[in-house]
Amino acid sequence: MRVLILFVVILLICSLVGWITFSKGPGHASINIETDQIRADTDRAVDSGAQILKNTGEAIDDRATQKETAPVITNEPEPVNQ
Repeated sequence: MRVLILFVVILLICSLVGWITFSKGPGHASINIETDQIRADTDRAVDSGAQILKNTGEAIDDRATQKETAPVITNEPEPVNQ
C-alpha cells in the first residue's frame, strides 16, 4: 500500500511541475512524459548545485587564507584589590 501511495505522490508531483502531461482525445487518452522538460530542469539543477559548491569552496578558501589575530592570553593572575 505504501508503494502505491508513493507512486501516486511522485506522479502528482511530476504532473505539477510539467514533466508528465495527460491528454484526452476522441476515442483515446494518453500520458506523455516530457523528456525535454525533464532534461532542461535537471541540467538547471545541476548547474545551480555546481555554482553553490563553487561559491562555498571559494568562501572556505577565503576564510582559510585570512589571518585572524587572536587575543593574547597570559598565565599571570590579575592582582586582587583589597
